[in-house]
Amino acid sequence: MSVTAKIKQLLCPENISYSILWTIVVLIPVVQQVVNIFDGSSVEIHWEDMYLYWLNCGLLMSLFLLHNIVLLPRLLLRQKTWLYIITVVCSAVVVLIMIDTSNFAHNGDRPFREDRMHFREQEQRRDMGAYHNEMRHHFDRPHIHDKPPKPPMLLMHRMGPMIPIVLVTILMIIANIAIKLFFRNIEDKARLKELEYQSIHSELQYLKYQINPHFFMNTLNNIHALVDIDSEKAKDTIVELSKLMRYVLYETERRFISLAKEIAFLKHYIELMHIRYPEEYLEIKVDMVEDTRNIMIPPLLFISFVENAFKHGVSYRHRSSIEISIHTDETNMTFRCSNSINTQMSDQYHGIGLTNIQKRLHLLYNDRYTLSIEEKDERFVVILVLPILNS
Repeated sequence: MSVTAKIKQLLCPENISYSILWTIVVLIPVVQQVVNIFDGSSVEIHWEDMYLYWLNCGLLMSLFLLHNIVLLPRLLLRQKTWLYIITVVCSAVVVLIMIDTSNFAHNGDRPFREDRMHFREQEQRRDMGAYHNEMRHHFDRPHIHDKPPKPPMLLMHRMGPMIPIVLVTILMIIANIAIKLFFRNIEDKARLKELEYQSIHSELQYLKYQINPHFFMNTLNNIHALVDIDSEKAKDTIVELSKLMRYVLYETERRFISLAKEIAFLKHYIELMHIRYPEEYLEIKVDMVEDTRNIMIPPLLFISFVENAFKHGVSYRHRSSIEISIHTDETNMTFRCSNSINTQMSDQYHGIGLTNIQKRLHLLYNDRYTLSIEEKDERFVVILVLPILNS
């Protein structure tokens, strides 16, 4: 991994969140001491207490780093639940023992020192006879201070004060798990979105190479026939074909493209397809919006419907017609394509073709689109309504 990648990984939102939280935790005693000085409850900064607090924070932070870097990703997230639980409990116990030891070393034996001093004062009073009668009654019964008190065993004397630290440790582990899973969920969603984008891109690439290769072959044959009949029209047709191929090869590499370019592509496609059919057999009506308002759409979005209209809706035996329109309003764009029904190919939008179209629309727009395909008045009618995306 390069240095740049490591720096980028360290500066990820998850690590920044941890840094902010721990910075707040570390600065709590400083803020508290400053507030106490300003409100008059304290006249100086108690550095010993702050040092002890920071020492405990350092031990808890070491447990956090172990949990965040090693235990959580390598055990819990890899479904090694029991090993994770045992390791976390053992690590937490070790850290808590270290915290208790440090606390006892600094101020944990303070009450026992006070008891010993009080015991010595009582002995001095007995020697002086200041309280002879009281002491005689006192010595007639057992007393806990017949011998100097000794501090109890480690951890036993700190069970009360240690409860908040234990709770903080548990909350720290739970918060670490929650934050890790939260950002992992965000990463998974981003990764899934990228995979969906790659899938869409692959489908676009597939669609780009499936715009009926026979169409190019037939168009070239038509151009070859036009060379002797109408050379000027043949030249214009070659220009139209080159524009179409340039769009398919280069413009469709982008994720989104302007509606104006997509409309121009459709018009080139329709013009070239019109060469194959005499006007007495096919009537084509095109009504596409002129003011596209910088609307962006995924490339090659409508070509499947137009291609199907030419492929399945034209008959050399009967007069056929195709109507294609694109209109927009403030929020939506409506594409409509209808063609006469060729009785020999009445399954125009059945099977794999429609499934692939719907899958692609779902990947691109989720549930924000409306697709209607129906047979009406002896015509196939496709109506696709999409939300407008502006550049």
